[in-house]
Amino acid sequence: MHRGEVSPGSPIFEEIAPFYDAANLLLSLGQTTIWRTLALKDLDLLPGDRVLDVGCGTGWVVRHLRRTYPGIRIEGMDISPAMLHQARLRDPTGHYFEGNLQAIPRGDRCYDLVTAVFILRNLPDLRQPVKEMLRVLKPQGRLLVLEAFPLGETPAWFRILHRGWLRLVIPFIGWIFGHREPYCYLGQSILHYLTLTEFLHRLTALGTAVEDCRTFSLGAAARVIARAAPPGSNGLRS
Repeated sequence: MHRGEVSPGSPIFEEIAPFYDAANLLLSLGQTTIWRTLALKDLDLLPGDRVLDVGCGTGWVVRHLRRTYPGIRIEGMDISPAMLHQARLRDPTGHYFEGNLQAIPRGDRCYDLVTAVFILRNLPDLRQPVKEMLRVLKPQGRLLVLEAFPLGETPAWFRILHRGWLRLVIPFIGWIFGHREPYCYLGQSILHYLTLTEFLHRLTALGTAVEDCRTFSLGAAARVIARAAPPGSNGLRS
């Protein structure tokens, strides 16, 4: 299975929405929760700041950011009605809406921060989604991406363990729960995705200035913070 063949809005993800968070916690041995918590620290958001979480799923990021930074105005967007239903059940007072990263149904320059957590590798191409996220950001707004990546220069034992977990263990656990296909896809989507270096080059080529990159668990995931690059810039910050 190749990148982009299955999206979070496809029927196979609709059917696993009710237990998506619990399954992710189990399948990652709690790592995804640790990565998200670390990635969303030290953002210095102020009361009144506007935030959009794209591909919000069941709303974990929305709930966490609202608790961590009281007074912010945050919305969650997802293409999946089933995921949005779960988000609203968990967070009845939250603000969630259905939308597609190819054309975010919001005006220009209205958010201080846009977060994309474990969503971009599900897309066949980054160009339009990055263009849309930059469009809805204010001139000095930030784009935060947290994504899982195939391992690069890490100890051989860890690469073997990581690949075996993604290729064998995750699909097997999914099979036990009667939903092998979406979890097989999740593992393959990481193994076949861009490396972190390729991803950073792609972001800068698409008009962003990467300000910070922080890796977790020997490079199994990374947080990237970027802004729109100034005109004439190569997108790189020293």
